Amino acid sequence: MRRLLILVSALPIIAGLLVAHFMGWRVLNKKKTISLSLAQILEKLKSSDLQYTVKKRVWSALPVSKTGEAYITEKHLESKDASIVAAELLKIGLAEIYKTHASMVKWRCKTLKAGYFLPPFIILGGTLAMVVRRIPSGWAVAMFLMVMAGCSITLWLSRGVEKEAAKTINSIIERKRVINRLSEEESIVEAINAWTWIGVLPGILVSLMSKVNQGKE
Repeated sequence: MRRLLILVSALPIIAGLLVAHFMGWRVLNKKKTISLSLAQILEKLKSSDLQYTVKKRVWSALPVSKTGEAYITEKHLESKDASIVAAELLKIGLAEIYKTHASMVKWRCKTLKAGYFLPPFIILGGTLAMVVRRIPSGWAVAMFLMVMAGCSITLWLSRGVEKEAAKTINSIIERKRVINRLSEEESIVEAINAWTWIGVLPGILVSLMSKVNQGKE
């Protein structure tokens, strides 16, 4: 039974890793640079009545505030890295969706937070349980993978919210002709879509895989 649970739980996790790699990081790892910084793009979009606030530190699991404002990371304002700019613009896309579908965006944020909180909590609880010999190590591993699988599935299900957010911000960028060079505009759109695929992974895996991909550079 334990082995079956481990096997079944591993399937959505592996599927998420594969999709995030091929549809997400492979796109972002191209490291394309654009001619405009994030701050310049936001300035050009100022007339679009976008809802956002700049903060020094932004937790990845909270892309928007409780009132629907996108959290933009201050240190990224001068960035011209397409992948970084895209990640910030996707938050604005979520803020736009929040205006009409607040409950959906809140649901997405809850799944993101669960992906960061639950796995470490289970690791800690499972470790303590093994130390006091309450549960065997095999069952601790099974429980951890079950939680990871549950987080992965809910993130898969709620990805539609980010997908719609990506469509919204991409449409604004294309309609406003914010970026004059078509190749750069395509790079931003491609990177925004890539981030929605990385979002199918629990936060603990996103952090780990991001470090792995940075190490390859």
